[in-house]
Amino acid sequence: MKAYRIIVLLELVSIFFSCDCVRAGGFNIDSSSDRPPDWILGQSALYPSSQYLIGVGLSSTSWGVSVALKRANNNALAAIARIIEARVERTQKLLRQNTSSMGRRIGQNNWIFRTEKSDMSSFVRISTNQIIQGIEFKEKYYNQEERVLYVLAVLDRVVAAERLEREIRELDYQVGLLGEKAGRMEGVQDLMAAVRIYREALGFSLKSDVLKRQQSVIAPHFFREYDSEHSSAQITFRLAELLQRIEIYVLARDVDFIEVSICQVMAEAGFSVKKSVAKSRGLTLQCDLSTVWSTYPALYRKKELHVCRLYLGVMIIDNRTKRIMGQVTLLANSNAEDSALAKERALRLLSKEVKEELLGAFYETLSIKLFE
Repeated sequence: MKAYRIIVLLELVSIFFSCDCVRAGGFNIDSSSDRPPDWILGQSALYPSSQYLIGVGLSSTSWGVSVALKRANNNALAAIARIIEARVERTQKLLRQNTSSMGRRIGQNNWIFRTEKSDMSSFVRISTNQIIQGIEFKEKYYNQEERVLYVLAVLDRVVAAERLEREIRELDYQVGLLGEKAGRMEGVQDLMAAVRIYREALGFSLKSDVLKRQQSVIAPHFFREYDSEHSSAQITFRLAELLQRIEIYVLARDVDFIEVSICQVMAEAGFSVKKSVAKSRGLTLQCDLSTVWSTYPALYRKKELHVCRLYLGVMIIDNRTKRIMGQVTLLANSNAEDSALAKERALRLLSKEVKEELLGAFYETLSIKLFE
């Protein structure tokens, strides 16, 4: 044990005296002072919170100083990342409250906004990782008694905010160009092309929203509210209006019950939906229902249980080009001692799946790539 302690101390001495690059970067280990530096508790007179975001990472030196240094650095980075992400989430909630009136206007088409935002969490993480790449490690402190190494990481608020500003301006510029292009497509009645372009614009706009929230957290005094003609809420509302102008025809052979459910769901969302033969414009939802039967022994009963699995495939067809743009698949299953009852129950569950899942799945299949 004594030999191990000697090795650890030698490693510390080696780092303290031999790292010219560390000293050049303002990176010092202070273990001589009886009182820990102020930044250990998250406040620093040298790096005031008005100008810097700071994160403190720590690690035991039980496995060696080099391992401890790596772990402490990572923990310091993670501390700043958590600050940014937690505060962004709070400002996002405020943003949702501020746009609630727009949300009410969108009504049941909020599923558009929810669907497009579903992959934003990965973008938030990527963007946060890019921000913390600008972090500098400024100080170290070694607590000899507890054998714990502390690291101070510092993010210059203004530098980070200026970088975000450049990214925001580029995204907003792209949103503006796409909004104008979508408007031209509407003018020539190419509604499906306009849908594709608005979806692309909405993706850029949501990413811009994320960066604006991050900027408001990192540098509140630097952040300014942006007046845009193409905010994410406005694009969502425009996209919902555009989709409602597209005529949708529902064809569900031999499944009248499901056909009625689909028509009801689409109509309640504001779509112009018809249960008839498709015309040369709009979209057709062509529905095919497959039934798979099986049985298994019923516990404590003499009869077998009949299991009915229903698979509803909904192909989305562009009536103008006759092209299949996507497919939605919904599943429901049930069992009963009587096969007719099992199928009746499965149909009811499938109808529920239609009401809960169809709109989001329908919208997701309108993929940008499929239009290109």
